[in-house]
Amino acid sequence: MNILDKIILEKKKAIKLATQKLPLENLLSLIKKAPKVRSFKRALSKKGILALIAEIKKASPSQGLIRSDF
Repeated sequence: MNILDKIILEKKKAIKLATQKLPLENLLSLIKKAPKVRSFKRALSKKGILALIAEIKKASPSQGLIRSDF
């Protein structure tokens, strides 16, 4: 089993646990009651405002630790 297979297996376990805690029907009901989300495209394209998308990672699934003092 490679690292991606392990990630998939763990994610499937996490999804199963999450759906036991909050069934899909309940989740859909909460989504309907949630406030309207703002436009991602509009938020990034506002003039005069710095728009940034970033990902910060301590480790990579395939390469391991990137920086120990994260």
